[in-house]
Amino acid sequence: MFSEGTKPRVRRPSAAMIVACLALFVALGGASYAAVKLKPGSVKTKTIKNGAVKEAKIANGAVT
Repeated sequence: MFSEGTKPRVRRPSAAMIVACLALFVALGGASYAAVKLKPGSVKTKTIKNGAVKEAKIANGAVT
């Protein structure tokens, strides 16, 4: 495979791969931060902007 005394060549990640991984970690970090910091039931009627929740966004039987 490799001749004696040579090392296998390691490819460096491209700039696009680094940016994509950074964006992934930022997105996952924001979601996990919200999951940890928001208390259950903390989103109330007053905190939802008017018109933000449409009927199509609500599952059948989710709201009584």
